[in-house]
Amino acid sequence: MNKPLFLIYILFVCFIACEKELKITDFSDDFSFYESELRIEALMLPADSTAIVRIDKSVPLDEANLYNCLDDDNDWNYYYCTEDSISYESLQECENKCNNITSCKLHLFSCEVDEDNCDSCAWDYTQLVTYENKVECIDLCPGDCVTDDVGEDGKQAYDSNNDGDYDDRGIGGDIAPDTGEEDGIPGCNELNVDEYNEILPEIHLDSLCTVKIQHGEDICSFIYSDTGGVFFDDKSQGFDIIDVETVSYGAWIPDSCDIDFFTHYDTEYNFSCECNEGSGYEYYGEIIATDIIKRPVIFYTDTSETNVIACSDESNVYSCLESYHNRDTLFFQEGNDSAKIQYASLFETIKYQAVQYIYDEVNDRYVYYHGHRDGGTDSGSNIINNSICLMSEKVVAEKYPPFIGADQFKYDIFTFSEGYENYYFYVQLDLLDPERTNLRDKSGNPVMGAFGSMSGRTKYFQIIQLEN
Repeated sequence: MNKPLFLIYILFVCFIACEKELKITDFSDDFSFYESELRIEALMLPADSTAIVRIDKSVPLDEANLYNCLDDDNDWNYYYCTEDSISYESLQECENKCNNITSCKLHLFSCEVDEDNCDSCAWDYTQLVTYENKVECIDLCPGDCVTDDVGEDGKQAYDSNNDGDYDDRGIGGDIAPDTGEEDGIPGCNELNVDEYNEILPEIHLDSLCTVKIQHGEDICSFIYSDTGGVFFDDKSQGFDIIDVETVSYGAWIPDSCDIDFFTHYDTEYNFSCECNEGSGYEYYGEIIATDIIKRPVIFYTDTSETNVIACSDESNVYSCLESYHNRDTLFFQEGNDSAKIQYASLFETIKYQAVQYIYDEVNDRYVYYHGHRDGGTDSGSNIINNSICLMSEKVVAEKYPPFIGADQFKYDIFTFSEGYENYYFYVQLDLLDPERTNLRDKSGNPVMGAFGSMSGRTKYFQIIQLEN
């Protein structure tokens, strides 16, 4: 090889091989001047005849009080009451129920047993059973030993074939132990450390503000609630509908409300938020926004598609569409590659959010599975006379694999008002871009967030297997 080219090659290899992990705190001086701002998400939900408002405080990336790698609420692993021999999920629960609060002892491992694989086990599946350490758990547990003490990678070590080397790779392969694992101390990225209920209360603005929505002469006043909203959180390493948790978060919800959020289309709704002196955000003055609720989609079948298309020639297009709305549960044969849900909307709302849920029969609830944005183009075969947009959502006609009988699902399809559509879809724009946010302070300056609506409709469907 030519010597100069060889030297260039060596330098190139050395250059691309040089990597250094940098901490965000190394750049603290670059944003030390930052002052907290407000981010407001005020969302009307016509299908539920309600609204919800989140008022959050922005924080710098190195905010030490948020991600401190500590178990601030004492629910890392488990606590065992030596007085009554009962285990609890947190120290607070143990102290509330144990006869002697000084008898609550930290246990690092719990025993999880699959009833279907342990017919002969004398085991109470409804009771939390924990052990002080891994050795004790392995000796006494007829199932899997589970812990929150998983180290910096957030995953519990796993030896797929129990050969002790953690070298097996690929799907279902080994997970090697890492820094902080099984050291008995809560650490960064471990389960139940810096979790939502520790972080979100520090971000929410929960008082000293007056929040309202007005429609004509009717006013809806809001009050802060620690459990104003909920979302699903799956803490398992693989999606498991039984293990998905419902997490509550703080939000402003209607208190004294005269507004019907469902029936008033094509008219303005006005949002107002003003934070009092002492909140730290009084300099905004009154923050206002205006938006108009848009109509939801209608679901239709193949047999009614011709009639749905013909609605584009009617004087009241949406009233015509509503007459062909199909409320029935759909049934799809397992393995049907052409399975789909058909829906239509007015041309004024051709951007959507589609969210699929799975029915969890064990807990009698629908659990979030996945969601995605969707939208029609301004022209094309799905646009009828610049009046109606025809859409469809492909259905994967398969039962949920881990559970025989998990065959019931639903899709929520949402349309957006203009204000929330811009906020939701213009993701490449800054949160303060006047095109993305319709919120304005007393001086007319943009405020992060948006005010608007998402009008939803639900279609239930079931996957069936036809018998001969």
